[in-house]
Amino acid sequence: MPHDAWGLSLPYLIDTYKNGAGTITNENLYVWHRLSPATACENDFTKGNTASQLQIEFLPWDIVTDRVFFSALLVSGASYTVTIGGKIATSESLDWTSIPHTGTGGLYHGSASFSGLTGTVKVCLEREELGTVLCVDGGTITSDCSSTAGYTNWNAFTAFEAGDKTGGESMLNLSDQKCIEGFGTNNFNTICVFVCGLGYCPPAACTCAQMGTPPKVPDVTGFTGYSANGMIEYQGLCAFACLYGFCGFANNTVCVDSPTALYIPTVSPLNPPACTGGSGEGDFSDLCNWSCQYGYCPISSCTCNTQGDLVVPPAQVSDVKATFIPVTGVMEYDDLCAFACSRGHCPDVCASDLACTSGSGTGNYIGLCVYTCQYNFCPEPCDCLVYGTETPAPPIVPNVTGYAALGLDSATYDPLCNFTCSHGYCPNGACSYEEAVDPSTSLVFPSDDDLFPFDLSTSYSAGDGFLYDTPEPSNLTLNINLYGTPVVWGDIDCSSLSGEYAPGVDGDTLGCIAASV
Repeated sequence: MPHDAWGLSLPYLIDTYKNGAGTITNENLYVWHRLSPATACENDFTKGNTASQLQIEFLPWDIVTDRVFFSALLVSGASYTVTIGGKIATSESLDWTSIPHTGTGGLYHGSASFSGLTGTVKVCLEREELGTVLCVDGGTITSDCSSTAGYTNWNAFTAFEAGDKTGGESMLNLSDQKCIEGFGTNNFNTICVFVCGLGYCPPAACTCAQMGTPPKVPDVTGFTGYSANGMIEYQGLCAFACLYGFCGFANNTVCVDSPTALYIPTVSPLNPPACTGGSGEGDFSDLCNWSCQYGYCPISSCTCNTQGDLVVPPAQVSDVKATFIPVTGVMEYDDLCAFACSRGHCPDVCASDLACTSGSGTGNYIGLCVYTCQYNFCPEPCDCLVYGTETPAPPIVPNVTGYAALGLDSATYDPLCNFTCSHGYCPNGACSYEEAVDPSTSLVFPSDDDLFPFDLSTSYSAGDGFLYDTPEPSNLTLNINLYGTPVVWGDIDCSSLSGEYAPGVDGDTLGCIAASV
Protein backbone atom coordinates (compact mmCIF):
# COMPACT_ATOMS: atom_id res chain seq x y z
CA MET A 1 0.00 0.00 0.00
CA PRO A 2 1.66 3.30 -1.10
CA HIS A 3 2.35 6.03 1.46
CA ASP A 4 3.36 8.80 -0.91
CA ALA A 5 1.07 11.28 0.83
CA TRP A 6 3.30 11.34 3.90
CA GLY A 7 6.10 12.72 1.81
CA LEU A 8 4.09 15.74 0.67
CA SER A 9 5.36 18.06 3.41
CA LEU A 10 8.93 16.74 3.46
CA PRO A 11 10.44 19.70 1.54
CA TYR A 12 8.95 22.10 4.09
CA LEU A 13 10.06 20.01 7.07
CA ILE A 14 13.58 19.47 5.71
CA ASP A 15 13.89 23.20 5.06
CA THR A 16 12.79 23.87 8.64
CA TYR A 17 15.30 21.38 10.06
CA LYS A 18 18.25 22.63 8.01
CA ASN A 19 17.60 26.36 7.97
CA GLY A 20 15.39 26.99 11.00
CA ALA A 21 12.42 28.11 8.88
CA GLY A 22 10.46 26.41 6.12
CA THR A 23 8.88 28.05 3.10
CA ILE A 24 5.32 27.21 2.03
CA THR A 25 5.33 27.15 -1.76
CA ASN A 26 1.85 25.64 -2.04
CA GLU A 27 -0.82 24.49 0.39
CA ASN A 28 -1.63 20.79 0.62
CA LEU A 29 -3.80 18.31 2.48
CA TYR A 30 -3.08 14.65 3.12
CA VAL A 31 -5.24 12.00 4.76
CA TRP A 32 -4.58 8.55 6.24
CA HIS A 33 -6.73 5.85 7.84
CA ARG A 34 -7.22 2.10 8.04
CA LEU A 35 -9.65 0.44 5.67
CA SER A 36 -11.50 -1.52 8.36
CA PRO A 37 -12.49 -1.06 12.01
CA ALA A 38 -9.91 -2.40 14.47
CA THR A 39 -11.99 -5.38 15.61
CA ALA A 40 -13.73 -6.24 12.34
CA CYS A 41 -11.21 -8.83 11.13
CA GLU A 42 -8.83 -11.42 12.60
CA ASN A 43 -5.78 -10.12 14.45
CA ASP A 44 -3.21 -12.82 13.49
CA PHE A 45 -0.85 -12.16 16.44
CA THR A 46 -0.46 -8.43 15.74
CA LYS A 47 0.26 -6.49 18.91
CA GLY A 48 1.57 -3.19 20.17
CA ASN A 49 5.13 -3.21 21.53
CA THR A 50 7.28 -6.34 21.43
CA ALA A 51 8.12 -8.77 24.20
CA SER A 52 11.52 -9.45 22.60
CA GLN A 53 12.52 -5.95 23.74
CA LEU A 54 11.08 -6.73 27.21
CA GLN A 55 8.20 -4.33 26.61
CA ILE A 56 4.68 -4.83 27.92
CA GLU A 57 2.55 -5.82 24.94
CA PHE A 58 -0.95 -4.58 24.15
CA LEU A 59 -3.66 -5.75 21.80
CA PRO A 60 -3.70 -3.47 18.75
CA TRP A 61 -7.23 -2.17 19.34
CA ASP A 62 -6.16 -1.01 22.79
CA ILE A 63 -3.69 1.36 21.11
CA VAL A 64 -5.00 2.36 17.71
CA THR A 65 -8.27 4.22 17.33
CA ASP A 66 -10.87 4.07 14.58
CA ARG A 67 -10.19 7.55 13.27
CA VAL A 68 -9.43 9.37 10.04
CA PHE A 69 -6.29 11.49 10.43
CA PHE A 70 -5.27 14.44 8.28
CA SER A 71 -2.60 17.12 8.14
CA ALA A 72 -2.53 20.31 6.12
CA LEU A 73 0.27 22.70 5.24
CA LEU A 74 -1.47 26.08 5.17
CA VAL A 75 -0.52 29.74 5.00
CA SER A 76 -3.48 30.59 7.26
CA GLY A 77 -6.24 28.87 9.19
CA ALA A 78 -9.12 26.89 7.72
CA SER A 79 -11.97 24.74 9.00
CA TYR A 80 -12.56 21.12 8.00
CA THR A 81 -15.32 18.60 7.42
CA VAL A 82 -15.02 14.80 7.29
CA THR A 83 -17.66 12.57 5.73
CA ILE A 84 -17.70 8.75 5.58
CA GLY A 85 -20.23 7.12 3.32
CA GLY A 86 -21.85 10.55 2.96
CA LYS A 87 -22.35 10.94 6.73
CA ILE A 88 -20.56 13.51 8.86
CA ALA A 89 -17.88 11.89 11.02
CA THR A 90 -17.95 12.95 14.65
CA SER A 91 -15.12 14.84 16.29
CA GLU A 92 -14.60 15.93 19.87
CA SER A 93 -14.64 19.46 18.53
CA LEU A 94 -14.24 21.19 15.23
CA ASP A 95 -10.89 22.51 16.40
CA TRP A 96 -7.65 21.17 15.03
CA THR A 97 -5.66 18.86 17.30
CA SER A 98 -2.51 20.83 16.59
CA ILE A 99 -1.98 24.22 14.94
CA PRO A 100 1.01 26.52 14.45
CA HIS A 101 1.48 28.89 17.39
CA THR A 102 3.71 31.31 15.55
CA GLY A 103 1.33 33.86 14.05
CA THR A 104 2.30 32.45 10.64
CA GLY A 105 1.36 29.50 8.51
CA GLY A 106 2.53 25.95 9.11
CA LEU A 107 1.28 22.41 9.71
CA TYR A 108 -2.22 21.79 11.03
CA HIS A 109 -3.31 18.39 12.29
CA GLY A 110 -6.76 16.93 13.01
CA SER A 111 -8.79 13.71 13.16
CA ALA A 112 -12.35 12.42 13.28
CA SER A 113 -13.82 9.12 14.48
CA PHE A 114 -15.24 6.61 12.01
CA SER A 115 -16.70 4.38 14.73
CA GLY A 116 -19.91 2.83 13.38
CA LEU A 117 -19.38 4.31 9.90
CA THR A 118 -18.38 2.63 6.65
CA GLY A 119 -18.00 3.92 3.13
CA THR A 120 -15.82 6.33 1.19
CA VAL A 121 -13.84 8.90 3.17
CA LYS A 122 -13.78 12.55 2.12
CA VAL A 123 -11.96 15.39 3.91
CA CYS A 124 -12.41 19.01 2.85
CA LEU A 125 -10.99 22.36 4.00
CA GLU A 126 -12.98 25.57 3.86
CA ARG A 127 -12.34 29.25 4.45
CA GLU A 128 -15.23 31.53 5.16
CA GLU A 129 -14.41 33.99 2.43
CA LEU A 130 -13.39 31.40 -0.17
CA GLY A 131 -15.50 28.30 0.47
CA THR A 132 -13.88 24.93 -0.17
CA VAL A 133 -10.15 25.27 -0.83
CA LEU A 134 -8.97 21.64 -0.75
CA CYS A 135 -10.67 18.22 -0.78
CA VAL A 136 -9.19 14.73 -0.61
CA ASP A 137 -11.02 11.51 -1.42
CA GLY A 138 -9.72 8.82 0.94
CA GLY A 139 -10.21 5.08 0.84
CA THR A 140 -13.34 3.06 1.50
CA ILE A 141 -13.83 1.77 5.03
CA THR A 142 -15.53 -1.63 5.22
CA SER A 143 -16.12 -4.46 7.69
CA ASP A 144 -15.77 -7.01 4.89
CA CYS A 145 -12.43 -8.79 5.36
CA SER A 146 -12.51 -11.02 2.27
CA SER A 147 -9.98 -8.91 0.34
CA THR A 148 -7.41 -9.36 3.12
CA ALA A 149 -7.86 -13.11 3.68
CA GLY A 150 -9.91 -12.42 6.79
CA TYR A 151 -7.20 -10.42 8.57
CA THR A 152 -6.97 -6.77 9.54
CA ASN A 153 -4.63 -4.71 7.38
CA TRP A 154 -3.07 -2.39 9.94
CA ASN A 155 -1.32 -0.46 7.18
CA ALA A 156 -2.74 2.99 6.61
CA PHE A 157 -4.32 4.04 3.34
CA THR A 158 -3.04 7.49 2.34
CA ALA A 159 -4.26 10.12 -0.11
CA PHE A 160 -3.41 13.76 -0.78
CA GLU A 161 -4.22 16.86 -2.76
CA ALA A 162 -1.88 19.75 -3.50
CA GLY A 163 -3.30 23.26 -3.81
CA ASP A 164 -2.28 26.27 -5.85
CA LYS A 165 1.10 27.89 -5.45
CA THR A 166 1.44 30.50 -2.74
CA GLY A 167 3.61 33.55 -2.37
CA GLY A 168 6.33 31.55 -0.59
CA GLU A 169 5.42 32.46 3.00
CA SER A 170 7.94 31.55 5.70
CA MET A 171 7.32 30.47 9.27
CA LEU A 172 8.83 31.88 12.45
CA ASN A 173 12.44 30.74 12.73
CA LEU A 174 13.04 27.88 15.17
CA SER A 175 15.64 29.97 16.98
CA ASP A 176 12.85 32.40 17.89
CA GLN A 177 10.52 29.69 19.16
CA LYS A 178 10.21 27.99 22.53
CA CYS A 179 8.43 24.91 23.76
CA ILE A 180 4.92 25.86 24.80
CA GLU A 181 3.45 22.42 25.53
CA GLY A 182 4.87 19.11 26.70
CA PHE A 183 4.46 16.03 28.85
CA GLY A 184 6.43 13.42 30.80
CA THR A 185 6.26 9.76 31.70
CA ASN A 186 5.16 8.21 34.98
CA ASN A 187 5.42 10.68 37.91
CA PHE A 188 7.17 13.25 35.72
CA ASN A 189 4.05 14.16 33.75
CA THR A 190 2.60 16.80 36.10
CA ILE A 191 5.82 18.77 36.46
CA CYS A 192 6.70 18.39 32.76
CA VAL A 193 3.32 19.81 31.71
CA PHE A 194 4.06 22.81 33.94
CA VAL A 195 7.67 23.56 32.95
CA CYS A 196 7.24 22.82 29.22
CA GLY A 197 4.39 25.32 29.13
CA LEU A 198 6.88 27.94 30.33
CA GLY A 199 9.43 27.19 27.63
CA TYR A 200 11.68 24.93 29.76
CA CYS A 201 11.36 21.32 28.59
CA PRO A 202 14.57 19.32 29.28
CA PRO A 203 14.56 16.36 26.85
CA ALA A 204 16.07 13.95 29.37
CA ALA A 205 12.89 14.08 31.47
CA CYS A 206 10.18 15.69 29.33
CA THR A 207 8.91 15.64 25.75
CA CYS A 208 8.01 18.87 23.98
CA ALA A 209 4.77 18.48 22.04
CA GLN A 210 4.42 21.99 20.62
CA MET A 211 6.80 24.79 19.67
CA GLY A 212 5.70 28.37 19.19
CA THR A 213 6.07 32.00 20.14
CA PRO A 214 7.80 32.15 23.56
CA PRO A 215 5.16 32.06 26.31
CA LYS A 216 4.76 34.68 28.97
CA VAL A 217 6.46 33.55 32.17
CA PRO A 218 4.79 34.36 35.55
CA ASP A 219 6.53 36.36 38.23
CA VAL A 220 9.22 34.63 40.25
CA THR A 221 8.01 33.55 43.70
CA GLY A 222 11.45 33.42 45.29
CA PHE A 223 11.01 29.81 46.43
CA THR A 224 13.72 27.28 45.61
CA GLY A 225 12.41 23.81 44.94
CA TYR A 226 13.89 20.46 45.91
CA SER A 227 13.14 16.87 45.05
CA ALA A 228 10.52 15.59 47.50
CA ASN A 229 11.86 12.05 47.63
CA GLY A 230 15.52 12.98 47.14
CA MET A 231 15.67 11.46 43.66
CA ILE A 232 18.26 13.50 41.79
CA GLU A 233 16.35 13.38 38.49
CA TYR A 234 13.74 15.80 39.90
CA GLN A 235 16.20 18.33 41.30
CA GLY A 236 16.61 20.58 38.25
CA LEU A 237 12.93 20.45 37.39
CA CYS A 238 11.90 21.34 40.94
CA ALA A 239 14.42 24.18 41.16
CA PHE A 240 12.88 25.79 38.05
CA ALA A 241 9.22 24.92 38.67
CA CYS A 242 9.03 26.18 42.25
CA LEU A 243 10.47 29.56 41.23
CA TYR A 244 7.19 30.02 39.34
CA GLY A 245 4.81 28.67 41.97
CA PHE A 246 4.74 24.93 41.31
CA CYS A 247 5.56 24.01 44.93
CA GLY A 248 2.24 25.49 46.02
CA PHE A 249 0.12 23.49 43.57
CA ALA A 250 -2.28 20.97 45.08
CA ASN A 251 -1.33 18.32 42.52
CA ASN A 252 2.40 18.68 43.20
CA THR A 253 3.76 15.47 44.73
CA VAL A 254 7.36 15.63 43.52
CA CYS A 255 8.75 18.96 44.83
CA VAL A 256 9.19 20.56 48.26
CA ASP A 257 10.56 23.95 49.33
CA SER A 258 13.21 22.63 51.75
CA PRO A 259 16.38 20.62 51.03
CA THR A 260 16.36 16.81 51.04
CA ALA A 261 19.17 14.26 50.90
CA LEU A 262 19.74 13.42 47.25
CA TYR A 263 20.40 9.96 45.89
CA ILE A 264 20.86 8.38 42.48
CA PRO A 265 18.39 5.53 41.92
CA THR A 266 19.69 2.19 40.67
CA VAL A 267 16.84 2.04 38.13
CA SER A 268 15.93 5.11 36.10
CA PRO A 269 12.47 6.48 37.03
CA LEU A 270 12.11 7.43 33.37
CA ASN A 271 12.05 3.80 32.28
CA PRO A 272 8.70 2.44 31.17
CA PRO A 273 7.22 -0.22 33.48
CA ALA A 274 8.08 -3.84 32.80
CA CYS A 275 6.19 -7.04 33.48
CA THR A 276 7.38 -8.61 36.74
CA GLY A 277 4.98 -11.54 36.97
CA GLY A 278 2.53 -13.35 34.75
CA SER A 279 0.71 -16.57 34.04
CA GLY A 280 -0.42 -18.80 31.22
CA GLU A 281 -2.95 -21.55 30.71
CA GLY A 282 -2.38 -25.22 29.89
CA ASP A 283 0.87 -25.91 28.08
CA PHE A 284 1.93 -22.27 28.52
CA SER A 285 1.73 -22.30 32.33
CA ASP A 286 5.36 -23.09 33.16
CA LEU A 287 6.77 -20.98 30.33
CA CYS A 288 4.75 -17.88 31.25
CA ASN A 289 5.35 -18.21 34.98
CA TRP A 290 9.09 -18.25 34.34
CA SER A 291 9.45 -15.76 31.47
CA CYS A 292 7.03 -13.04 32.61
CA GLN A 293 9.02 -12.38 35.79
CA TYR A 294 11.85 -11.20 33.53
CA GLY A 295 9.76 -8.87 31.36
CA TYR A 296 9.21 -11.35 28.51
CA CYS A 297 5.44 -11.83 28.58
CA PRO A 298 4.00 -12.10 25.04
CA ILE A 299 0.32 -11.30 25.03
CA SER A 300 -0.42 -14.09 22.53
CA SER A 301 0.56 -16.71 25.13
CA CYS A 302 0.69 -15.09 28.57
CA THR A 303 -1.08 -12.61 30.83
CA CYS A 304 1.03 -10.03 32.67
CA ASN A 305 -0.26 -9.76 36.24
CA THR A 306 2.23 -7.40 37.90
CA GLN A 307 4.34 -4.48 36.67
CA GLY A 308 7.37 -2.68 38.05
CA ASP A 309 11.05 -2.12 37.46
CA LEU A 310 12.54 -4.59 35.01
CA VAL A 311 14.14 -7.65 36.58
CA VAL A 312 17.10 -8.36 34.30
CA PRO A 313 16.74 -11.85 32.77
CA PRO A 314 19.46 -14.46 33.34
CA ALA A 315 22.23 -14.32 30.76
CA GLN A 316 21.82 -16.52 27.73
CA VAL A 317 23.72 -19.75 28.16
CA SER A 318 23.57 -20.33 24.43
CA ASP A 319 21.88 -18.97 21.32
CA VAL A 320 19.41 -21.76 20.61
CA LYS A 321 16.67 -22.70 18.23
CA ALA A 322 13.51 -23.92 19.91
CA THR A 323 10.00 -24.99 19.01
CA PHE A 324 6.77 -25.21 20.98
CA ILE A 325 5.81 -28.88 20.69
CA PRO A 326 2.01 -28.75 21.26
CA VAL A 327 1.47 -26.23 18.43
CA THR A 328 4.15 -26.20 15.74
CA GLY A 329 4.89 -23.52 13.20
CA VAL A 330 3.79 -20.49 15.26
CA MET A 331 6.69 -18.05 15.56
CA GLU A 332 5.39 -16.34 18.71
CA TYR A 333 5.21 -19.65 20.58
CA ASP A 334 8.62 -20.78 19.33
CA ASP A 335 10.15 -17.45 20.40
CA LEU A 336 8.80 -17.96 23.92
CA CYS A 337 10.51 -21.35 24.08
CA ALA A 338 13.72 -19.86 22.68
CA PHE A 339 13.75 -17.12 25.34
CA ALA A 340 13.39 -19.62 28.19
CA CYS A 341 15.54 -22.44 26.78
CA SER A 342 18.43 -20.13 25.88
CA ARG A 343 18.58 -19.16 29.56
CA GLY A 344 18.63 -22.70 30.89
CA HIS A 345 14.91 -23.17 31.57
CA CYS A 346 13.50 -25.52 28.94
CA PRO A 347 10.27 -27.29 29.99
CA ASP A 348 9.02 -30.45 28.30
CA VAL A 349 6.66 -28.51 25.99
CA CYS A 350 9.73 -27.06 24.22
CA ALA A 351 12.19 -28.80 21.92
CA SER A 352 15.53 -27.10 21.44
CA ASP A 353 19.11 -27.66 20.40
CA LEU A 354 20.29 -26.47 23.81
CA ALA A 355 22.54 -29.12 25.34
CA CYS A 356 24.19 -29.64 28.69
CA THR A 357 27.93 -30.05 28.17
CA SER A 358 29.15 -30.22 31.77
CA GLY A 359 27.61 -30.98 35.12
CA SER A 360 28.13 -32.47 38.54
CA GLY A 361 26.39 -33.88 41.58
CA THR A 362 26.96 -34.52 45.25
CA GLY A 363 28.27 -37.52 47.19
CA ASN A 364 28.05 -40.84 45.38
CA TYR A 365 26.41 -39.12 42.38
CA ILE A 366 29.47 -37.05 41.39
CA GLY A 367 31.05 -39.55 39.00
CA LEU A 368 27.76 -40.51 37.39
CA CYS A 369 26.69 -36.88 36.92
CA VAL A 370 30.04 -35.76 35.54
CA TYR A 371 29.83 -38.55 32.96
CA THR A 372 26.18 -38.20 31.94
CA CYS A 373 25.88 -34.40 31.93
CA GLN A 374 28.67 -33.97 29.39
CA TYR A 375 26.47 -35.84 26.92
CA ASN A 376 23.29 -33.75 27.55
CA PHE A 377 21.76 -36.24 29.99
CA CYS A 378 21.64 -34.42 33.30
CA PRO A 379 18.58 -35.48 35.33
CA GLU A 380 18.06 -34.76 38.99
CA PRO A 381 19.97 -34.98 41.29
CA CYS A 382 22.61 -33.78 38.81
CA ASP A 383 23.15 -30.07 38.16
CA CYS A 384 24.07 -28.82 34.69
CA LEU A 385 26.89 -26.29 34.94
CA VAL A 386 27.60 -25.46 31.29
CA TYR A 387 25.35 -25.39 28.21
CA GLY A 388 26.43 -25.44 24.59
CA THR A 389 26.51 -27.61 21.49
CA GLU A 390 25.62 -31.22 22.21
CA THR A 391 28.52 -33.71 22.32
CA PRO A 392 27.62 -37.19 21.00
CA ALA A 393 27.81 -39.93 23.63
CA PRO A 394 30.03 -43.00 23.11
CA PRO A 395 28.44 -45.86 21.15
CA ILE A 396 25.83 -47.90 23.01
CA VAL A 397 26.94 -51.35 24.20
CA PRO A 398 24.31 -53.71 22.80
CA ASN A 399 21.91 -55.48 25.16
CA VAL A 400 23.20 -53.85 28.35
CA THR A 401 20.85 -52.45 30.99
CA GLY A 402 22.22 -50.63 34.04
CA TYR A 403 20.70 -50.56 37.52
CA ALA A 404 21.39 -49.10 40.91
CA ALA A 405 23.81 -51.11 43.01
CA LEU A 406 22.28 -53.14 45.82
CA GLY A 407 20.88 -50.91 48.57
CA LEU A 408 20.84 -47.66 46.57
CA ASP A 409 17.79 -45.61 45.55
CA SER A 410 16.63 -47.08 42.26
CA ALA A 411 14.47 -44.03 41.44
CA THR A 412 17.50 -41.77 41.07
CA TYR A 413 20.28 -44.26 40.28
CA ASP A 414 18.54 -46.43 37.67
CA PRO A 415 18.31 -43.72 34.94
CA LEU A 416 21.91 -42.64 35.51
CA CYS A 417 23.28 -46.19 35.69
CA ASN A 418 21.35 -47.30 32.64
CA PHE A 419 22.87 -44.41 30.66
CA THR A 420 26.44 -44.92 31.91
CA CYS A 421 26.50 -48.72 31.78
CA SER A 422 24.94 -48.86 28.33
CA HIS A 423 27.70 -46.53 27.12
CA GLY A 424 30.55 -48.53 28.64
CA TYR A 425 30.99 -46.85 32.04
CA CYS A 426 29.55 -48.81 34.99
CA PRO A 427 31.25 -47.74 38.24
CA ASN A 428 31.32 -50.28 41.09
CA GLY A 429 29.59 -49.12 44.23
CA ALA A 430 27.03 -47.13 42.26
CA CYS A 431 25.81 -49.38 39.47
CA SER A 432 25.32 -52.98 38.41
CA TYR A 433 24.14 -54.27 35.10
CA GLU A 434 22.57 -57.22 33.38
CA GLU A 435 23.24 -58.37 29.85
CA ALA A 436 20.47 -59.79 27.75
CA VAL A 437 20.90 -63.38 26.57
CA ASP A 438 20.71 -64.37 22.95
CA PRO A 439 18.68 -67.60 23.12
CA SER A 440 20.20 -68.82 19.87
CA THR A 441 23.63 -69.07 21.50
CA SER A 442 23.81 -72.50 23.25
CA LEU A 443 26.48 -75.09 23.92
CA VAL A 444 26.40 -78.63 25.27
CA PHE A 445 27.50 -78.57 28.91
CA PRO A 446 30.45 -81.02 29.38
CA SER A 447 30.63 -83.64 32.09
CA ASP A 448 32.71 -82.93 35.17
CA ASP A 449 35.24 -85.56 34.01
CA ASP A 450 36.11 -83.30 31.07
CA LEU A 451 36.74 -80.19 33.17
CA PHE A 452 39.97 -79.01 34.70
CA PRO A 453 40.07 -77.75 38.28
CA PHE A 454 39.59 -74.03 38.74
CA ASP A 455 42.95 -72.21 38.84
CA LEU A 456 43.32 -68.59 39.92
CA SER A 457 46.34 -68.19 37.63
CA THR A 458 44.37 -69.25 34.59
CA SER A 459 42.74 -66.69 32.31
CA TYR A 460 39.31 -67.93 31.28
CA SER A 461 37.47 -66.96 28.10
CA ALA A 462 33.81 -66.89 27.22
CA GLY A 463 32.35 -70.40 27.28
CA ASP A 464 35.25 -71.97 29.23
CA GLY A 465 34.30 -74.59 31.79
CA PHE A 466 36.11 -75.48 34.99
CA LEU A 467 35.84 -77.79 37.97
CA TYR A 468 35.79 -76.30 41.45
CA ASP A 469 36.56 -79.04 44.01
CA THR A 470 35.06 -78.61 47.47
CA PRO A 471 35.87 -80.80 50.49
CA GLU A 472 32.23 -81.53 51.30
CA PRO A 473 28.81 -81.17 49.68
CA SER A 474 28.21 -77.52 48.82
CA ASN A 475 25.84 -75.35 46.88
CA LEU A 476 28.65 -72.86 46.28
CA THR A 477 27.90 -70.01 43.87
CA LEU A 478 30.48 -68.09 41.90
CA ASN A 479 30.60 -64.32 42.28
CA ILE A 480 32.05 -63.53 38.86
CA ASN A 481 31.54 -60.26 37.02
CA LEU A 482 30.70 -60.93 33.40
CA TYR A 483 31.77 -58.70 30.52
CA GLY A 484 31.13 -58.96 26.82
CA THR A 485 28.70 -61.21 25.00
CA PRO A 486 26.97 -63.80 27.23
CA VAL A 487 26.28 -67.39 26.23
CA VAL A 488 23.87 -70.10 27.32
CA TRP A 489 25.62 -73.37 28.03
CA GLY A 490 23.03 -76.11 28.00
CA ASP A 491 20.68 -75.36 30.85
CA ILE A 492 23.30 -73.21 32.61
CA ASP A 493 22.64 -69.52 32.01
CA CYS A 494 25.84 -67.46 32.25
CA SER A 495 24.24 -64.10 31.69
CA SER A 496 23.91 -62.72 35.21
CA LEU A 497 26.44 -60.84 37.28
CA SER A 498 27.08 -63.94 39.38
CA GLY A 499 28.26 -67.04 37.57
CA GLU A 500 25.77 -69.87 37.37
CA TYR A 501 26.43 -73.16 39.08
CA ALA A 502 25.22 -76.75 39.00
CA PRO A 503 25.85 -79.34 41.73
CA GLY A 504 28.33 -81.95 40.55
CA VAL A 505 29.22 -85.45 41.67
CA ASP A 506 30.52 -85.76 45.27
CA GLY A 507 29.85 -82.12 46.05
CA ASP A 508 31.73 -80.73 43.06
CA THR A 509 30.20 -77.59 41.57
CA LEU A 510 30.02 -77.05 37.85
CA GLY A 511 30.11 -73.45 36.59
CA CYS A 512 30.67 -71.42 33.50
CA ILE A 513 32.16 -68.05 32.72
CA ALA A 514 30.12 -66.15 30.21
CA ALA A 515 32.90 -63.84 29.10
CA SER A 516 36.59 -63.20 29.51
CA VAL A 517 37.74 -62.22 32.99
